[in-house]
Amino acid sequence: MKIPLAIGVWLLALTATTAAWAVEITAPAPGTVVAAGALVTVQAVLAAGEVASQVGFVTSEGETPAVLSGNTFQAAVRIPQDAVGPELIAAYAIEPGVGTSFGRVEVLVDPGPLKTLMVSVAPALHFAGEVAPVEVRGIFADGVIRDLSAPETGTTYTSSDAAVLGVHPFALVQARSSGVATLGVTSHGKSATARIQVTIPSGATNHIPTVTGVDQTVAPETAVTLSATAVDADGDALEYIWEQRGGRLVALRNLASANPVFVAPRVTTPHVLELMVTVRDPHGATSLPALVTITVQP
Repeated sequence: MKIPLAIGVWLLALTATTAAWAVEITAPAPGTVVAAGALVTVQAVLAAGEVASQVGFVTSEGETPAVLSGNTFQAAVRIPQDAVGPELIAAYAIEPGVGTSFGRVEVLVDPGPLKTLMVSVAPALHFAGEVAPVEVRGIFADGVIRDLSAPETGTTYTSSDAAVLGVHPFALVQARSSGVATLGVTSHGKSATARIQVTIPSGATNHIPTVTGVDQTVAPETAVTLSATAVDADGDALEYIWEQRGGRLVALRNLASANPVFVAPRVTTPHVLELMVTVRDPHGATSLPALVTITVQP
């Protein structure tokens, strides 16, 4: 699941002083199915010996303060009305003179039946390796329009001609050769299509770069060096672009290189971080992303 921007910025601000994750959310259980807009009772417990001056929960909709009783705190947390699929709930506890501890859980939001599926994408692509985003929206039975672009929401993509148009699960299309192809989109039992014209200039010889990443298993609180290998038939200097899509937020350094570095979070159970790497040549030709999985193993 891609980390919601609101939660990511909020947690990054708090983790400026500490990277501790010593709060455990005991309810709801991971993967619990909840309704969009519902009030959900969330309960968390502090690690042994922790004393907190302030506790609460955060979703992509905002912060919900809580009251600490002993080493446990809970609150009724509102699930965002426009949510669909995985929704991250984070718990925090501010310990005076020490910093902030965190916990997290992902629930699954079921918004009910989908009535209409809508697809928006560039109707034409103009050079080899041009990549464009796909925006998918759905109107549900409750009348709310929700973003269904991400694969985590249950959306899949196909191309009628992969030699002309490449597609990627992360809602991207890529121009490969001249021609016409149909993008197919399926989500929540509904389907939609979009026609895309690809026109590569006559005589163009630039090749599309590709990239692969290396999955790793690492120990908590250790420096981790990511690894990606790119191939470009033209020998061009390539720009690397990294983005974190899932797991506890980490601070990446040397983002423009093949080998960014970060410090693995402290965990007591195995935890998976998901990062996405893309490369782009000086002519704008861009690879489709490679997903890199880092397993933090206590």
